[in-house]
Amino acid sequence: MANVLDSTGQYLLASLRALARRHAVLAGNLANAHTPGYARVDVDFGATLRALYEEAAGEGIPAPGVAFLRSDGTEPDPELEAAELSRTALQAMALTNLLAAKLELLRSAILEGRR
Repeated sequence: MANVLDSTGQYLLASLRALARRHAVLAGNLANAHTPGYARVDVDFGATLRALYEEAAGEGIPAPGVAFLRSDGTEPDPELEAAELSRTALQAMALTNLLAAKLELLRSAILEGRR
């Protein structure tokens, strides 16, 4: 699918992958909010997105293990983690809508070419 998409589409896909990784890490923080000694971690969204996009542009398939984790050494705050999860989900929904619109434009162009 990456070959069908232009650089904007590839960037949107890479953004969704980076948000998915961040979402998983934040969910882990929330699950371990009351675990003694657990330190909060987060995904460096910008660095992860850059790595995913560069790999998607070069090979078409990003490496599944790319994620840049950072720990701030504090215990997770359940309310903060829930808020960050919600924010990440909203960002993913917005990107999904943008990608759907892009694919609909492509579909429309293909169907018009058949007439």
